[in-house]
Amino acid sequence: MADFVIVLCPYCGEPRAIRVNQKTFTCYRCGKRAEVSKARKVVGPIPSSRIPEIMKFLRSPEGRKYLMKL
Repeated sequence: MADFVIVLCPYCGEPRAIRVNQKTFTCYRCGKRAEVSKARKVVGPIPSSRIPEIMKFLRSPEGRKYLMKL
């Protein structure tokens, strides 16, 4: 089981789960390609089994409030 981190897209702020060793990613919301080094890390490393739970929280109103505080 590979470890993942959750980062925020530097262009639109959408959370995205990526593998720990990834260098770039494409945002599902805005479609832009970004370097991981320019994205804000929210949480990680986490196992893949925790991704759905954490992403659901981050996309909820409470989760958005949490992200605004970072």
